[in-house]
Amino acid sequence: MVDNKKISIEDLAVMIQRGFEDISTKKEVNDKFEQVDRRFDENDGKFTRLLAFVATQDDIKDIKSEMVELRKTVESLTRAVDRLAKVVDNLRIEYASLMNQVNRHEKWFQLIADKVGVKLEY
Repeated sequence: MVDNKKISIEDLAVMIQRGFEDISTKKEVNDKFEQVDRRFDENDGKFTRLLAFVATQDDIKDIKSEMVELRKTVESLTRAVDRLAKVVDNLRIEYASLMNQVNRHEKWFQLIADKVGVKLEY
């Protein structure tokens, strides 16, 4: 049921005034905005520092390019080491052959010295 009370302009003004009491003042709103601005500034600094550690697409392309170059270098070095290993193996075989030849010559020299009657000193 609707109450048909008459409301005066003064009563209406008081009711409106009470309604506005819960609304923030301009200074309070500005203070809140300043707080929010400071927090955004703080977060801005954090994001800026974080971005220093995040790789960009260009950084990733550079890394990939460097990896390709490193791979080529490693492959080239591997081939060079393989060639050196082959040379060392060949030298080892030749050294063994020369050592056998030297031992054989020493035996011959000893046989000749024994036949001739000369004492060899080493």
